[in-house]
Amino acid sequence: MEIPDALILSRIKKRNLYADEGSKELSTQTTKRKYKLAGNVILDNYFFHVLTTNLDSCKKKLTISIRKEQWDEIIAGPIDNPYLQEDVSYCDLTKYELLELHKLIQKIKDERNKFSYVARLCLIKCNELQELCDGKMMALPYISDEAKGIIAMGMLDNADEILSRLGLN
Repeated sequence: MEIPDALILSRIKKRNLYADEGSKELSTQTTKRKYKLAGNVILDNYFFHVLTTNLDSCKKKLTISIRKEQWDEIIAGPIDNPYLQEDVSYCDLTKYELLELHKLIQKIKDERNKFSYVARLCLIKCNELQELCDGKMMALPYISDEAKGIIAMGMLDNADEILSRLGLN
């Protein structure tokens, strides 16, 4: 019996981290594991922050560091390639992906891809990320209003208020 799509999608929750084994690196077109931190659902699109272990690729003012112990409920992952091997990962607000509902379902159902639950971000770090988005990011002129709107809708509970301030609603 096939699991209904609605049940599959009900497992995707804000603050949860997922390993996307079949993610393509845009610059090199290489397929590799990327960690994606779930945010809100925007219409039929699922918002994810794409994490990195390379601090040099991040915008310093818009990045938080997340130590391994700041993840709750860590799943070990495959023996030959365990999850969260690095001690620190970084979440840059400007590095995100919107996955359409049907593409996300495809990724989850694809046995080779294994879009898998990894961990849950602790509440303290989640709040830090929210404050960074609602505060510092909104004041930066080099982030477009459109990008600010997408990021706000993707992660903030008060997104309507933010969009109103930006004149985007």
